[in-house]
This record gives sequence, structure tokens and C-alpha cells, in this order.
Amino acid sequence: MPEFKSDNSVSRIMKNGLYTAMRFGTYFVTNVILIRFFIHEFGKSAFGLIALGGFLTQFIGIVSKCIGQAVARFMNISLNQNNWNEANEIFNTALWSNLIFSGVQLPFFALGIWKLDVLMDVPAELLADFRWLVIFNVLIFFLAIMKGAFFTPILAANRLDISDKFEIVSHIMRLALLISLILKFGPHLWIIGAVELAISLLMFGAGLSVYHKLVDKNIRFDRKLINWKWAGPVLNMAIWMLAFALGQVLFTKTDIWVLNRFHFPEMAGVYAALLVIPNFIRQIGNQVATLIAPVYMIDFAKENTARIADGCVLLSRLVSYFGAVVGGIVCGVAPLILRLWLGEDFVQFNDLLFILVLYVVLTLNKSATWPVFTAFNKVNQLGVTTLACGGLNIALSIGSVYLGWGAYGVALATLLTLFLLYGILYPWRVARILGIRFRQFLYGHLHTLVTFLLITAGVSAVMSAPVYFAVKLFGILTVLLVVALFVWKLLLSDHERQLLGKGFSKVKGMLNGLHAR
Repeated sequence: MPEFKSDNSVSRIMKNGLYTAMRFGTYFVTNVILIRFFIHEFGKSAFGLIALGGFLTQFIGIVSKCIGQAVARFMNISLNQNNWNEANEIFNTALWSNLIFSGVQLPFFALGIWKLDVLMDVPAELLADFRWLVIFNVLIFFLAIMKGAFFTPILAANRLDISDKFEIVSHIMRLALLISLILKFGPHLWIIGAVELAISLLMFGAGLSVYHKLVDKNIRFDRKLINWKWAGPVLNMAIWMLAFALGQVLFTKTDIWVLNRFHFPEMAGVYAALLVIPNFIRQIGNQVATLIAPVYMIDFAKENTARIADGCVLLSRLVSYFGAVVGGIVCGVAPLILRLWLGEDFVQFNDLLFILVLYVVLTLNKSATWPVFTAFNKVNQLGVTTLACGGLNIALSIGSVYLGWGAYGVALATLLTLFLLYGILYPWRVARILGIRFRQFLYGHLHTLVTFLLITAGVSAVMSAPVYFAVKLFGILTVLLVVALFVWKLLLSDHERQLLGKGFSKVKGMLNGLHAR
């Protein structure tokens, strides 16, 4: 059988990073435009329903998703070890398993859609429209389940640029279709679901052609290749991933649900709108995780644990500092952002936005740590803790609402539980797996907090000064330069500076090579 082609070199990471940055930029711009458009067309309460539209599908359909992720992990390793027979067995077993579990879940989805008005506070005039949005989301979810097995070769080959191109096109299409259709037919929730489903079907069809090219017809459909020996390890990993995924669902999405069900639906819409800003920062971490997860998997398959350890610690620091810089700038200019983007009535929620940004900045290092659990098949070590912290978050959030703390109490509850989970428990366990010192992560948290507060205070002081905007911009750049020197000289270790220097040298060599061509 031919050799499966994968690439975990620095040049491939940089190329993937370029397309990931382009995808993130497209995602950022299109969502900024759409959210302002949605709030203007639908209003705050209905916007909260848009945010909750995918909650039911996430919560009920999570079993199939976890099985798909577990299957992808084993198939990824088989492909990188050029074991095509195993890869075929896992692929065919995955397809049939996903079909079976999708069928099992259909009655639960039907029950949830029927009882939507019990699960959520939905105005009577929007209930039918909201039901259609959820129905479309259910269909999208089933499509995503089946997509997992077909798109695994893209991840295994570390060709994330392919999937990024699909995402860039889908973001642009989504923006154009939603705005044009809503302006023509009016603000109906079903339009959002219909557009998302149409784009998902189109991208799935395009992805199939890429799949066949990467595996060169060496992965085929054949029921005879189903081998239930994979059921044990796959289901064992999937069960723990289920606990992990259920725990994750019990955080920010349930914050909106708690406010919708136990507080005010309008406040749920405000909270959902504000969450967009920290979610953009979180997406930075997600891009890092997307880039590094295939590299961890390839290194694990090739038994290169030392490289994983170095990369995990360094990336944890870098993504945290980058989040602190972006978060500090956002919080420093928050009143201006809220006024220009969402309107004058949102400026009063500036302090709430600070809390939401802070918990994202302090937990952004999760993007560098959680792929370690998947690569080493240690998901059982984060499943229970994630579920327990998610339950704690729900309890504290509901309790804070009953105490009269409202959205601020919900945000503080999430800050506490997320930092406990992603800031303490995850890094502690990763340190044990990789044989490194846990205090490296603790120092990183302290440094991140100091960096974030320095930038927030500096940018806020510059913005409040009665000078021209050009002077303010120069002042902000000066603050960032001072903090950058502070981080480089005092917060990064000699080893980390050496690793960064080697990385910069390789990137420079790659760019010089491209220029020479």
C-alpha cells in the first residue's frame, strides 16, 4: 500500500497558520457585521434565541459527536502509521456507528422540539419560527456527525489549509445570503437555519472530493470491513469524551439559558451580544488548537514526546500573552467599541464585558493543553473534572441570579469555574502526562494577569486623555511596546527565547526560499 502523506514541519504549520489567520479574519468581520444586523432586525430578546438555537442539538446529540471524535483519533494514528487495513476498519465501523446512534437520538430530538416552550422562555409569536430554526440545526448536526469520518484525512495529513478555504467561502456566503434574504423576506429565525443548512450541504459535497484525493481511493466503503474489535477502545474514549463535552455545554451556553429562564430574556440577549467579543478572543486560542492538534497527533504516532512537551509549554505562554494583549486593548477601548458597534445603551455593561474578557484571557492556554489528552488517549482524566466543574457553574449561576446578582453573578460564577478547570486542573494533569513542572503553568497565569491589567490600565488612561485620536493611537502603541519588552525580558525563560529564536530562523529561511523562487 502507498505511504500516507502527512507533514508536521514548521513550514507546513506556518502555511496552515496563514490560512487560519485568513479564516479567522473573515469570521471576525462577517460576525461583527451580522451581529449588529441581527440585533437591529430581531431585537435583543430574539437575538438571545438565536444564540440558544443550537443549545438543544448540542446537548441531546452530543453522544454521536463524541464517538466521531474518538474514531477520528484512532483513524488519524492508523493513517500516520500507514496501516491502511486498520484505517479502513475504523472508517467503515465509524460510518455505521454514527448512523445507528443518529437513529437512536431522533426521538429525543423530536421530544425536545415539541417541548421547546418548556425548556426555554420563548414568546408565543416566535415559537413556531424558533422551532424551524432548531429543526434546521438538528439536520446540520446530523450532517456534521457524518462529516467527521470523511474529513479525518485532512486533519491526519495536517492539510488544514483545505478546510480553512472551505470555511472562508462559507463565511462570505453566509453573510451575503442572510442579509439579502432577511431584508427581502423580513426577520424570520427560520431563514438563519435554512441558510446554514444549505451552506453545510454545499461544503460537505466539496469536502468529499478532497477526501477521495487525499486517500487516493485506499479508503473504501465495504460492510465486510466493519470490525467490532474497535468498539471497546472507541467507546471507552467516547464515554469519557461525553463527560467532557457535557461539562463544556454547562458553561457559556447555559449562562444564556440561565438568564433566559430565571432572569430576563432581554438580558440573555445582551449577554449573548457581549459574549461575541470574548468569543472572538477565544477563537484565537481555538485556531492555535486547530493548528497544533494534528502536530501533537503526528508526534505521538512517531513517539516524539519531548517535542510535544516543549510545544505545549511555549504555546501555552504565547497564546496567553497574545490573549492578554488583545483582551487588554478591548477592555481599554470597550466604551468606544460598545458605543459604535451596539449602541449607547450597551455602554453601561462595560464592567460585565471586563469580567467576560478576563475569564477568557485566563483560560486561553486550554487551547495548548487539551489536545495533549486526545493525543495520549487520556480523555478519562478530563471528562469527570469537566462535568463536575460544569455542574458547579450551573449551581453557582442559578444561585447568583436568585441572590439578585443577575448577569454579573453569572459571569463571576463562570470565571471561577472555568479558571479552576482550564487554568488549574487541565495544566496540572498535562504536567503529569508530559513529565514537566506544573509551576510553569502557574507562573504563566500570574504573568498573563499582570500583562492584561497593565495593558488595560495603560490603554484606558490613553483613551481618557483629552488629546487627538492620532496621539491616542501613538500612546497605545507605546504601551504595547513597553509591555512586549517586559514580557520578552522578564517573563520568558532562556529556553523559551531559544525555541522562539529557532522558530523565527526557520520561518525566515522559508520566506527567503519563497522570495528566491
